[in-house]
Amino acid sequence: MKPDRPEDKRYWLALGAAALLFGLALRLQLATLAQAPGHGDSAFYFTVAKNIVDGRGIVVDYVVYFFLGLIPITHYAGDFWNPLAEILLSLPMLVLGKSS
Repeated sequence: MKPDRPEDKRYWLALGAAALLFGLALRLQLATLAQAPGHGDSAFYFTVAKNIVDGRGIVVDYVVYFFLGLIPITHYAGDFWNPLAEILLSLPMLVLGKSS
Protein backbone atom coordinates (compact mmCIF):
# COMPACT_ATOMS: atom_id res chain seq x y z
CA MET A 1 0.00 0.00 0.00
CA LYS A 2 1.47 3.32 -1.02
CA PRO A 3 1.24 6.42 1.20
CA ASP A 4 -1.07 9.32 0.36
CA ARG A 5 0.58 12.14 -1.51
CA PRO A 6 0.02 15.74 -0.36
CA GLU A 7 -1.35 16.59 -3.82
CA ASP A 8 -4.06 13.95 -3.45
CA LYS A 9 -5.05 15.26 -0.04
CA ARG A 10 -5.26 18.85 -1.31
CA TYR A 11 -7.35 17.70 -4.28
CA TRP A 12 -9.93 15.99 -2.06
CA LEU A 13 -10.02 18.90 0.39
CA ALA A 14 -10.58 21.35 -2.47
CA LEU A 15 -13.26 19.11 -3.98
CA GLY A 16 -15.02 18.79 -0.62
CA ALA A 17 -14.87 22.55 -0.02
CA ALA A 18 -16.26 23.22 -3.50
CA ALA A 19 -19.11 20.75 -2.91
CA LEU A 20 -19.86 22.34 0.45
CA LEU A 21 -19.95 25.86 -1.04
CA PHE A 22 -22.12 24.68 -3.93
CA GLY A 23 -24.57 23.02 -1.55
CA LEU A 24 -24.73 26.12 0.65
CA ALA A 25 -25.32 28.39 -2.35
CA LEU A 26 -28.05 26.08 -3.66
CA ARG A 27 -29.75 25.92 -0.26
CA LEU A 28 -29.70 29.71 0.13
CA GLN A 29 -31.06 30.19 -3.39
CA LEU A 30 -33.89 27.70 -2.82
CA ALA A 31 -34.70 29.26 0.57
CA THR A 32 -35.55 32.53 -1.18
CA LEU A 33 -38.42 30.72 -2.94
CA ALA A 34 -40.09 29.57 0.30
CA GLN A 35 -43.17 31.52 1.39
CA ALA A 36 -43.48 29.81 4.80
CA PRO A 37 -41.90 26.90 6.62
CA GLY A 38 -43.08 23.70 4.99
CA HIS A 39 -42.98 21.26 7.89
CA GLY A 40 -45.56 21.30 10.68
CA ASP A 41 -43.08 21.77 13.52
CA SER A 42 -41.22 24.59 11.78
CA ALA A 43 -44.46 26.33 10.87
CA PHE A 44 -45.64 26.00 14.48
CA TYR A 45 -42.44 27.54 15.87
CA PHE A 46 -42.49 30.31 13.25
CA THR A 47 -46.14 31.19 13.92
CA VAL A 48 -45.67 31.35 17.69
CA ALA A 49 -42.47 33.41 17.29
CA LYS A 50 -44.40 35.91 15.10
CA ASN A 51 -47.13 36.09 17.75
CA ILE A 52 -44.50 36.85 20.41
CA VAL A 53 -43.02 39.63 18.26
CA ASP A 54 -46.53 41.02 17.63
CA GLY A 55 -47.03 41.22 21.39
CA ARG A 56 -49.67 38.50 21.57
CA GLY A 57 -47.60 36.19 23.73
CA ILE A 58 -46.87 32.48 23.47
CA VAL A 59 -50.07 31.56 21.67
CA VAL A 60 -50.94 29.66 18.52
CA ASP A 61 -53.95 30.48 16.35
CA TYR A 62 -55.08 26.97 15.52
CA VAL A 63 -55.62 23.61 17.05
CA VAL A 64 -52.39 21.88 16.12
CA TYR A 65 -53.98 18.57 15.21
CA PHE A 66 -56.44 20.13 12.74
CA PHE A 67 -54.61 22.51 10.43
CA LEU A 68 -57.32 23.07 7.81
CA GLY A 69 -61.00 23.84 7.84
CA LEU A 70 -61.46 25.36 11.29
CA ILE A 71 -61.87 28.90 12.50
CA PRO A 72 -58.76 30.23 14.29
CA ILE A 73 -58.71 29.24 17.94
CA THR A 74 -56.15 30.95 20.14
CA HIS A 75 -54.65 28.88 22.92
CA TYR A 76 -51.40 28.62 24.83
CA ALA A 77 -48.68 27.16 22.61
CA GLY A 78 -47.15 25.25 25.53
CA ASP A 79 -50.10 22.86 25.34
CA PHE A 80 -48.44 21.29 22.31
CA TRP A 81 -44.71 21.78 22.84
CA ASN A 82 -42.18 23.51 25.09
CA PRO A 83 -41.96 27.25 24.33
CA LEU A 84 -38.17 27.67 24.36
CA ALA A 85 -37.75 27.25 20.59
CA GLU A 86 -40.36 29.90 19.83
CA ILE A 87 -38.83 32.32 22.31
CA LEU A 88 -35.38 31.84 20.80
CA LEU A 89 -36.79 32.30 17.27
CA SER A 90 -38.53 35.50 18.28
CA LEU A 91 -35.28 37.19 19.37
CA PRO A 92 -33.83 37.69 15.86
CA MET A 93 -37.33 38.68 14.65
CA LEU A 94 -37.41 41.43 17.26
CA VAL A 95 -34.00 42.71 16.20
CA LEU A 96 -34.11 42.16 12.42
CA GLY A 97 -37.85 42.25 11.74
CA LYS A 98 -40.27 39.64 10.49
CA SER A 99 -39.80 38.25 6.99
CA SER A 100 -43.47 37.54 6.29
